[in-house]
Amino acid sequence: MLSAGSTSSVATVPLADESPRLLLACEDPVLLDAMQRTVSWMRPRWVVEAVQGPGTLRRMLAQRAFDVLVCSVEPRDLCGREMLRHARVNHPEVVRVAYRTSDVCDGPELDQAHELVSWPANVAALIEALDRAVNRLRRNDLRETETPSRASIQVV
Repeated sequence: MLSAGSTSSVATVPLADESPRLLLACEDPVLLDAMQRTVSWMRPRWVVEAVQGPGTLRRMLAQRAFDVLVCSVEPRDLCGREMLRHARVNHPEVVRVAYRTSDVCDGPELDQAHELVSWPANVAALIEALDRAVNRLRRNDLRETETPSRASIQVV
């Protein structure tokens, strides 16, 4: 789904009948592993890959086509924000999902995402955001919005 003026060198194909290709990016190896296992278990037909750090993310996006990118945004570092920014500028055809790990993760950088998993982030909210991201791709709706769609399931 390359749009006119796209800067990505990797062509993607529309999602008509194929499985969505998901890239998870996070600095925390435990969270990254948990997200990868959970999404693979709950959406077994999806292609799910995981990377740690902005450098690895850049290489993966340059080498392979992905439909959805999930970036963990953590208060203690700027890697998640950097990864979202890189994807927005260099791979606009990829739907971006920001996964907030804390209530202090906020700011204009999160507006670079199409979907936002609000804190307290949990599996149900992540899957809800991913389903919306895939539906957005199927509708070919990659326009930027002022505020990303938010997924949050309140735990009582």
